[in-house]
Amino acid sequence: ASAPLLPSFRIQGFRAFRDLEIPRLGRVNLIVGKNNVGKTTVLEALKVYAAGSEAPWEIRELLERRQEIRRGSPREKTSAQIDIERIFFQPISPGRHASIRLGPSDKEKQLHINPIVLKKSTEEPSSTQVRPEGKAQESEEVWRVSVGSTAVQHFFPLTLSGIPSSEATTIRYWESRHETTGVLTCGYLPARGIDRISIGALWDSIVLTANEQSTLQALRIIASDIERVSLVEDPRQQGVRYALIVRKTRSTPEPLHSMGDGMNRIFELALSLVSARDGLFLIDEVENGVHYSAQEQLWRFIFEAASQLNVQVFATTHSWDCISAFQKAASAHPEDGMLISLAQTDGDIKATVFNEGDLEIITRESIEVR
Repeated sequence: ASAPLLPSFRIQGFRAFRDLEIPRLGRVNLIVGKNNVGKTTVLEALKVYAAGSEAPWEIRELLERRQEIRRGSPREKTSAQIDIERIFFQPISPGRHASIRLGPSDKEKQLHINPIVLKKSTEEPSSTQVRPEGKAQESEEVWRVSVGSTAVQHFFPLTLSGIPSSEATTIRYWESRHETTGVLTCGYLPARGIDRISIGALWDSIVLTANEQSTLQALRIIASDIERVSLVEDPRQQGVRYALIVRKTRSTPEPLHSMGDGMNRIFELALSLVSARDGLFLIDEVENGVHYSAQEQLWRFIFEAASQLNVQVFATTHSWDCISAFQKAASAHPEDGMLISLAQTDGDIKATVFNEGDLEIITRESIEVR
């Protein structure tokens, strides 16, 4: 198999990370650490990086998903706005350059996001900063994304905290430089699972392909007698579909969710993983709903599918059982597995990387997962 997409990853100025460097990555990477140390934030940073020139939309979606919204003030009659400053390690203000850099340790390949606040009194927007149909409005933000030598501009209405609207136009540039013009394929499975509308679209993208067989193979980790799976429309909700399975031992199809949360989780995981061919696949709280006795087999499936489909996997966990299962599965793939442990040191978050050889000597005491 070819080398993974990202040999290393560095996060600067993003959320709680001043400067986090993960010097080595494998094909399958498990991120561990105590609560609130930033495991999910690493996945978010990878998702923004993979978005390339689409990064502004990815950031916006990410904040909406986490409901990071600044409530409008009744006095100024402003509506609720996305709290864009939550994405930066440093606060944004005129004359201060908060910026985000994401990507491999090689600077040439990093995505650079740089917001600039213009003061109304001194700097008027020039012709390059306006909307196609005219001047940018006062409480508007400009995202300037440069990909290679091309620059794309995105406009989103937004106000900036701490600056009265009379003093500053809240126009900000987002200069994002990225070595590739393309957006990387990036599958994402949240801790809570995939919403039911997206499941249908994912299934349609793999049905009648070899990936359908891979998905079935994953379901057989829990129930070896599953022969077929299909998605049917939910009679109670238009546009929403659910999975039915056919088992050797039963005469009629049954809903997949009747077999419990673990089965549902594995179906979503397999479906998302096989759809991420030649890209990245991110899983938050990989063990959710999956009984510890099935976790080693699940990891074996992840390692094998990642290798066959050329996917680089990043997962987070809270569970020592999950780490043990990962360790056992990694022993069959010596080059591929990396455990990344995040910990607070002197007020900063740092990463320690363990490869398959180190994993054999790691004990429960040496890694904090809660």
